[in-house]
Amino acid sequence: MKKTFTLLLITAASYASAQKLETLTIEKIMSDPKWMGTSPENVRWSDDSKKVYFDWDPQHTGRNSLYSLIPGSTVPQPATLEERRNLPSNGDWNKKHTIKVFEHNGDIFLFNLNTHRTTQLTSTTERESNPAFSGNETQVVFLRNDNLYALSLNNGQLTQLTNFTQSAISLPVATGGAGQRGGRNAGRQGNAQQNSNTGAQGGGNAQDRWLRNEQTELFEVIRDQAKNERLNTTERRELQPKRLKEIAIGDQYLSFVQLSPSGRYITYRLVKPADGAKSTIVPNYVTASGYTEDIANRAKVGGPQTTSQTFIFDRQRDTVYGICYNNC
Repeated sequence: MKKTFTLLLITAASYASAQKLETLTIEKIMSDPKWMGTSPENVRWSDDSKKVYFDWDPQHTGRNSLYSLIPGSTVPQPATLEERRNLPSNGDWNKKHTIKVFEHNGDIFLFNLNTHRTTQLTSTTERESNPAFSGNETQVVFLRNDNLYALSLNNGQLTQLTNFTQSAISLPVATGGAGQRGGRNAGRQGNAQQNSNTGAQGGGNAQDRWLRNEQTELFEVIRDQAKNERLNTTERRELQPKRLKEIAIGDQYLSFVQLSPSGRYITYRLVKPADGAKSTIVPNYVTASGYTEDIANRAKVGGPQTTSQTFIFDRQRDTVYGICYNNC
């Protein structure tokens, strides 16, 4: 009797379960996936490993919000505004994993894991990005306007490491300037010779002799002034600090700028768009403006391709070496 009742109970449960499963259809699944619930996304630990943060939409609002969960608890809590504001971004840790440098809203910050204190290193209208510790961890290296900078953690000194320019350096034409200077000097000497000849031809009266001497003294003063100016220019040039080498990149795109652990070398890549390359235009009909908009797509296969080259800048020798072509 017990075996018969148990068998009937199992059969009834199986039948009831089958009845419930029958209501689950493809039409129901495809009609609205919200009934299945939403899974957390972008799960990550806090820097102190005391909380787990993730993006979640348990209320089916159509927009994820930041939640946190304490290990050992099963009740997620919405992150507060202050918590979201102070949540450190991804960055670069030091070797001891006690200090992290990161970028937030275009500025550079330091987070100390032992003291849980965040220190802002830069506050500018320009965007700083890709911060990292130098090889000896005494500097923070970052990018600003496609140039590499190093900020000392000991005294706060900011040093520019690269000087990339968008166009080639325009060198002055030496012959033109020298010709102009030579023309002026020749004119002065010609005038002096003409005045001397005029005085000699004029009979050499007292007035002519006085004028000739006055002109000679005037030209001596001018020559002395020019000589002193040349000496002053040379002296100023010698006293000036060594300027950072300009590296012209033209219309190429700069990427992967990195400082070697020793601090001597800087590697970077220049990407040159293909000349005459045509892009495919794909129409987008579902837009916020209500009008059809174009989406630029990649070029056709077989068309002109983008090329790239990797370089090494030797800061000690002040020399640039090309080492690699086409994404190698």
